[in-house]
Amino acid sequence: MTLKTQANCGVVDPLHIPFFGVPATINSSNYILWLAMDQVRQLDSPTALHTFITELLKLHQGQGLDIHWRDTFKCPTEEEYKHMAIHKTGGLFRLAIGLMQPFATKN
Repeated sequence: MTLKTQANCGVVDPLHIPFFGVPATINSSNYILWLAMDQVRQLDSPTALHTFITELLKLHQGQGLDIHWRDTFKCPTEEEYKHMAIHKTGGLFRLAIGLMQPFATKN
């Protein structure tokens, strides 16, 4: 699948899957996040739900910094970049571990 964006507005190969646009993509990704949160809620673990919300907030904060720096042509300091990378890249790993911990039978 090729996603046609403003960055690659060249000739479109007719075999590519149609591009549905930024609004539909954002809406679909938000919908999936809410579905995931509902699944975590159904685990009936306040700790798991707290972990899910906390890590998704950190992930979006990191992504927001990355987008901000790109769009404003700002070069972050090394410390700022490390902070962003820990939030953005490490978030899914921390989320997976954090969702398993409340259900672990051994430490």
